[in-house]
Amino acid sequence: MSIEDRDWIREERPRGFRLGDHPVHWVLIGATALAFLLQSAAENGSVRALLFFQRHLYLSLDGILSLEVWQAATYSLLHDGGAHLLVNLFGLFLFGAVAEEAAGRRGFLLLWGGGVLGGAAGHLLWSLAAGHPGARVLGASGAVMAVLVFAALRAPRRPFAFFLVLPVPLYLLAAAFVAADLVRAATGTAGRVAVEAHLGGAAAGAILHAVLAGRGRRRGAAAPRPSILRSDLPPDLLPPPPGAGRRAEEARVDALLDRIHASGIGSLTEEERAFLNEVSRRLRGRR
Repeated sequence: MSIEDRDWIREERPRGFRLGDHPVHWVLIGATALAFLLQSAAENGSVRALLFFQRHLYLSLDGILSLEVWQAATYSLLHDGGAHLLVNLFGLFLFGAVAEEAAGRRGFLLLWGGGVLGGAAGHLLWSLAAGHPGARVLGASGAVMAVLVFAALRAPRRPFAFFLVLPVPLYLLAAAFVAADLVRAATGTAGRVAVEAHLGGAAAGAILHAVLAGRGRRRGAAAPRPSILRSDLPPDLLPPPPGAGRRAEEARVDALLDRIHASGIGSLTEEERAFLNEVSRRLRGRR
């Protein structure tokens, strides 16, 4: 396959709306908002619907033990009022772009799913330890915490305007949220806030960061290395073999695309991005 045949060179896009054309975190924001609208309409429409949501779609240890395992996913789409929803969607909006740039589209979906399951695991373990198997939880806070922790580990010094005024490094913001949840969990002052789900999501974000970073290092170590020419002549006096420059260019393109797939485009340096842009521009000019 030549460089011209690779998908990243092609400019043609299908017409119409496609989920694949939009950032994953924006798609999740829209899906979560839509789920809340459906939840509100159903729960406000009848008591029977409200009880159905609470018993079968919220997350509880009793529900999981009754083999309603879908609760480990559906709870993240439901929220306890508009304020609860807006806080979580605002967090996803703030930190989702940083995390998705670093993880890539598929990596971000894995991160979000891991955060949902990590939050569920945190709540279930707390329910088991505290002896409250009927305690129910709902909301995407665990997944948002996973996104925040992942983004903070990936870009720790990225500044964020906390309360839109004070710029705070991302690592400090994440540390403050995790510390606050730990204190509330230890002192029993969490109230209606499911801090155990927050902490489970935060742990999932840290684990997913380590996994994706490890995959990126392994791919980087497996990247093709230039061969050594054996000759009595100095290497700079040897004529390159036919097509060597093109093969070297293709090898570097493949290595960079592998790194983008594993760790996101944010893992590239400015020089590497410029190299890809130059190859793309030059090849389009041939057509």
